[in-house]
Amino acid sequence: MIHLATNRLIIRDPLPADAEEWHRLLSDPKTMYYLPDIMTRSFEESRDNLECAINESKIPNRTKYFFAIESKATGALIGTIGYTVMQTTPAGKVVGVGYFILPEYHGQGIMTEALREVIRFAFEDGGVYRIETGCITENRASERVMQKCGLIKEAERKAYVWHDGRLKDRVEYRLLRDEWLSSLGAFIVEPISSKNRAAVDALIAESWAGPYIAAHGDLLDTRTHPGYVALDNGAIVGYILYNIADGDCEITVLENLRQKQGIGRALTEAVIDKAKEADCRRVWLITTNDNTHAIRFYQKLNFSLKAVHINALGESRKLKPQIPPIGNDGIPLKHEFEFEFEIVTASNSLDVNSSAPLNAPFFACITIREIEDRDYPEVLKIWNNELGNSYFTAENINLHHKRFKGNENYKAFVAVLDQCVAGVVYIMQYAPWGVAGEQFWIQGIAVRGDLQGKGIGTKLLEHIEKYAKKKGVGYITLNTGFKRTAAHAFYERNGYSSGNYCFGKKL
Repeated sequence: MIHLATNRLIIRDPLPADAEEWHRLLSDPKTMYYLPDIMTRSFEESRDNLECAINESKIPNRTKYFFAIESKATGALIGTIGYTVMQTTPAGKVVGVGYFILPEYHGQGIMTEALREVIRFAFEDGGVYRIETGCITENRASERVMQKCGLIKEAERKAYVWHDGRLKDRVEYRLLRDEWLSSLGAFIVEPISSKNRAAVDALIAESWAGPYIAAHGDLLDTRTHPGYVALDNGAIVGYILYNIADGDCEITVLENLRQKQGIGRALTEAVIDKAKEADCRRVWLITTNDNTHAIRFYQKLNFSLKAVHINALGESRKLKPQIPPIGNDGIPLKHEFEFEFEIVTASNSLDVNSSAPLNAPFFACITIREIEDRDYPEVLKIWNNELGNSYFTAENINLHHKRFKGNENYKAFVAVLDQCVAGVVYIMQYAPWGVAGEQFWIQGIAVRGDLQGKGIGTKLLEHIEKYAKKKGVGYITLNTGFKRTAAHAFYERNGYSSGNYCFGKKL
């Protein structure tokens, strides 16, 4: 028996116990409006359809996969999704996908969540190399599901389907396994603009019953909030909105349409960078007590739990009655959790017992020196937390630095603030092939998350530039990777020119 799971759903082979809910689905005129050929007119018809689906699930080399979509929160069967094998080739199977869901669950992103998981199953476990699907052109909601799942429009067929007493147009979409694989992890982050604002608003309307969001006793109109989008070949794979007021930056909406690829982190970091540019004191947000994924996510990004607002969702429902009583994993929706990322300033970053006066310029309180053995635990934490790189471990960091100490071509410097490591940079001196003179290669530079945007990275760069001149090195180079758009801006501000995400500076 096939049993798949997502954040909110169980996607599984149907069972005899599903008979009543199966009948409700297949016999509901609104649910089946675009699928009249398979709509049932009696309980007996629905039961026969269910038995057929159950029997298909028992065939060893099955060609039809009809899955029930079950809500984790309620256990109810709320829709179906599946595919039929239309052709088997040496390259794999060609399948046609179909889906439908009860009207009361429209606009919540549920079908998008289900289709993504079925696509993953088909490509990873089902031996499928090509997925096909389509819909009547006027069925915009269904087409948006296809688009959000990365399917590619392949055809528009005019006057192709006889439906509801007249001819209607149909659109056809496809997704190849190679296209799906190449899309994983490929995205860029940019500010929301006029060319994609309408698309973001449509996504919010579907996923959040938007455009209004109820939080902390207010009804927020997200259409007025700026933000960022994550794009993969022009398609939106994530978005974030924020609102700056009274020196604070609030994240009002964050949706990641493609999990576990760093999209949510990249979007959140873009807002943090924007807040720093605007001299905000903090970035903050509200999430709900059922959103355990978000609670883990923000803490990993060094957000702190500022407050728990008990029973706050009771007040929010007065402003927005669409908020359901039950949330993810069957958890009653009651409380609001307030998280914040404090942006360190000169006045709040220094220990009151420090010898430095509280009004001293923050930049002047930073010292740079070569790394010492005592720094390794703090360096390890900064490196792994901020760069997401597990190259250093507690086991190998001492061996790594012993190798550094024995070779003058490698150096590591730390930025120290109030006797704590605030940042680190690793450099290597080398002579590139075919280029006159030696260069420094920045192997990595990282600043503690709560101290970013305060000039520490700039001071580390200035230090290695002075060190390079002292060593007679005339050029510094590095590679950031294409996703780190905040790093791109940082290096450009410090006079580094770019080309294919490689940055360099002539001294």
